[in-house]
Amino acid sequence: MQFTHTYKNITWTNLENPTPEEVRTIMEKHDIHPVIAEELLSPNMRPKVDLHKNCLYLILHFPQPSQTTGNGKSQEVDFIIGKDFLITTHYESIDPIHTFSRMFEVNSILDKSDIGTHGGFLFFYMIRDIYRNLGLELEEVDKDLLYIEDRIFAGQEKRMVEKISLSNRALLETKRALRFHSKVLESLEHGGAAFFGNGFEYYLRSVSNEYHKVYDIVLGQKELLDDLRNTNDALLTNRTNDIMRILTIIAFTVTPINLATQLLAMNTEVSFLQNISDGPFFIILGLTSIVALGMYRYFRKQQWI
Repeated sequence: MQFTHTYKNITWTNLENPTPEEVRTIMEKHDIHPVIAEELLSPNMRPKVDLHKNCLYLILHFPQPSQTTGNGKSQEVDFIIGKDFLITTHYESIDPIHTFSRMFEVNSILDKSDIGTHGGFLFFYMIRDIYRNLGLELEEVDKDLLYIEDRIFAGQEKRMVEKISLSNRALLETKRALRFHSKVLESLEHGGAAFFGNGFEYYLRSVSNEYHKVYDIVLGQKELLDDLRNTNDALLTNRTNDIMRILTIIAFTVTPINLATQLLAMNTEVSFLQNISDGPFFIILGLTSIVALGMYRYFRKQQWI
């Protein structure tokens, strides 16, 4: 799928899951290097930035919105930035780009856009909106972390185990998708300054700042989630220990009673318990009760119960 917007001397072409014919047309129209055209036809695993004679070629990966799906995928966007054009390529729908396209189209019709004099400025505004949209997504993660914290200290540790695991996976996926942006954007600053002039380096540095804001938030949320998981694990361990301690105490307490039961069950001619109405039965019962009570008092004194 392809759509094209033009404003003044700048043309923006967006390709979603492009076909070879669409790539060939774009390559011929903007004199794109064949190596770039070949890379547009399939996803790339690593971000990168290349400087060519008439454009900058940039690949970045972004986490999918609402990462609670936990599918482990990221969304790739390829940017080809020229003096009078911008080409974006991706392989699935990306909401921030569609939102930006609607705003760009409306502002172009109303002649209210102020995107500068070359395609680099259009890239700047677009990538800035993408990072800001990621910041809004991370605000939802903050709400999830607050929910987890409240439930942990409300005695719902077992229920939070799965929630913590899902949130942790989402943050790991976000961190994985963003971790290489810093080096790529740093290289872009130098390449962009060489291609568009030193005056444009300020805008590219602003893009890096937007990225670092988002990435710092991710790192902070990951650290907080790790602390919550450790707290939740400690509470679960304490509860398990309490249960095991109670079960152990019950076992030790019941042991004398089991012993007495076995004695009563012995079928010997010399047993003095042949007739429980004669009294020895109640003597044994009393002794076992005293032993059980004594063990209980000892456990209390040792603060085991």
